[in-house]
Amino acid sequence: MTPILIDSDNAIEAPSGDVDDAFAIAALLRARVPVVGIGAVAGNTGAREAMEGNRAIARLCEFDGPLLRGKERGEEGPSEVARWLAVSTAAIRVAAIGPLSNVADALAIDPGLAERIEELVLVGGNRASLGRWPPLWPWEFNLAKDRAAASAVFASRARLTIVPLDVAKRMMVRGGELDALPGEIGRYLCARSQRWLRRARLLKLRDGFPLWDLVATMMLVDRGPFRVERTRVRFTSRGWLEFGRGAREADVVVSFDRDAVWTAFAELVAGDRRTRA
Repeated sequence: MTPILIDSDNAIEAPSGDVDDAFAIAALLRARVPVVGIGAVAGNTGAREAMEGNRAIARLCEFDGPLLRGKERGEEGPSEVARWLAVSTAAIRVAAIGPLSNVADALAIDPGLAERIEELVLVGGNRASLGRWPPLWPWEFNLAKDRAAASAVFASRARLTIVPLDVAKRMMVRGGELDALPGEIGRYLCARSQRWLRRARLLKLRDGFPLWDLVATMMLVDRGPFRVERTRVRFTSRGWLEFGRGAREADVVVSFDRDAVWTAFAELVAGDRRTRA
């Protein structure tokens, strides 16, 4: 099984920012998939805060692999994550659940890395709206946070699997489901998610929020509940993805069984590791 590097802007330990990265990382660490490292990247929060979040979830999941530092916005030179990835010599999969800064820097160090990336899973794009003013319309986040990095990655030969935001948002978790998550990991995720749940109730008037990145990592755990189509994509100079256009090909997640994915995740948190990639 090809090893996986997680690259995340994990804000679970930050005072603000989406908490979905921690759920996504926990899914991979609790499943029987070979995670070889967890990198931090600035985006949803700063790289330092992302590192703290990664450290916390790694401890809870008893992961003793490398926790790699990312660079803060404006910091010069490649990050520890980028250098680690660039010198890797074996085939690898990358769960890029934050901006693509580290991956782009690694490709700049060694363009041949693209051939060694067996699959790069990213969360971004929007199939439901072509839009004109990203990141507001179509709504975008990871790709818009570092457009130069996204452009470099899409220009590379790395094999891409894209989880569009309009698909990922269907992974809505409700307050009662958070409360029901079992064990120490479940209690941690529930407790650290309360600020984000309160935000959803106050600003969105709903009892829940989407776990965008969990969709990407649960697909690496078990592709069964997901429908994926091969299509052409183009990353525009204005910072959004156009699907069905351009010469670049990618696999795109077009739908998934939300309840099956959540049930499988809850079983992993509880300690049931029967799911396979």
